[in-house]
This record gives sequence, structure tokens and C-alpha cells, in this order.
Amino acid sequence: MANLNTLFVGKVLQRFQSLESTNDQAKLWVSKSTPIEGSVISASYQSAGKGQIGSKWESEADSNLLLSIILYPKFVPTNRTFDLNVMLSLAVRDWASNWVNQQVQVKWPNDVLVENQKLAGLLVQNGIQSGKIQYSILGIGINVNQKVFQSYYPEACSLHTLSDQLFDLEVLENSLFQAIEQRYLQLKNGKINQLRKEYLQHLWMFETETT
Repeated sequence: MANLNTLFVGKVLQRFQSLESTNDQAKLWVSKSTPIEGSVISASYQSAGKGQIGSKWESEADSNLLLSIILYPKFVPTNRTFDLNVMLSLAVRDWASNWVNQQVQVKWPNDVLVENQKLAGLLVQNGIQSGKIQYSILGIGINVNQKVFQSYYPEACSLHTLSDQLFDLEVLENSLFQAIEQRYLQLKNGKINQLRKEYLQHLWMFETETT
């Protein structure tokens, strides 16, 4: 991959034209071998992309970023697995802020919003054995060049709908890998309190009164 400026995220990348789910493919990979940390499964199209609580992810072929990253965060206790969601949500928020002028927020448990519209959906799945995390798969779906949303997300957006521009997916992918690696290393270096503080600062509707 050209111009990839990371230590490990994205150094190994398997690309597929079509998959049911990049997370499922990543889990299959982990079940058969031990991919190096930061290995990525990427698809141009997902026929059964997953969201939170069994929801689906709508995505046009060749228009968006659909990928899963394999990590081995054995330093994270099993009672604090949501720290991985915090880390990933902030990383994608960081990344999106480089490409849009509007306010970018995270929505619990792990969506990324721009002006109250859904730009990205995240799904962290952990393999736990003997009371320890053996691996984590970070599933990421980001709307990039998609123009129309019909079935699942009436209030969705993409980088294209926000800016009226078309984007180079590989350039965005490389930038995303850098953002995720930076936040992951922050978590690994014990900066979780800082991460949690930033997460709350960017959390949608946090401390907002509703009637």
C-alpha cells in the first residue's frame, strides 16, 4: 500500500470485492492463524454488514470504507472492554474532523455523527478466553462517496453529501489507519483517563437536558 505511514495498522491488508461481513472474515482468519497485529480485512461491498444489536449497515459498492482491524489488546481487562470502543470512536472522530468542516461527535455506544447525521458505524467484537481478551476485531463502516441512503438510515450522511466532493478511498483509508494506531497506542500507554475525558467532551447529547 502506497504512502502508509504507520507502524503496524494496515501493514497486512486483505482486500475483497464482496463479503458478507468484514468482521466475520476477520474472525475466520483469527480462528485459523495468528495474523500480525494491525492486520486488516477490507471489502468494496458487504452483503450482510453488521451494526449494533443486530442492525444492518447499508452501503453502496465501491463507495465507502468497509473494513475490520485485528488487534491483541491483552492489556485491557475484560471488565473494561468498552475502553476499546472509546479509543476507536475517538480515532474515527479525529479522522473525520480532518475531512469535514462541521462538528463531529460520537454517539453512544459507537456511532460517529456530523451535524446529528450518521457518518460512521463501529462494532468492536472481542474474543475472550480464560478471563482475558485474546483478540479484538474493530469493525468500521464509513460513508464516503455514497449519495443516497434509503433503507436503514434516514438521517445518514457521507463525506460527499457534506462537501459535494468525491474522495480517494485509499487516501482516506491510509489516514484512518494512522488515526486508529495513534489512539490505540495512547490506550496501550495507559492514557485511558485522557481518552475517557475526550470521549465525554465529544459525546452527542451528553449533559443535554431533554423534555
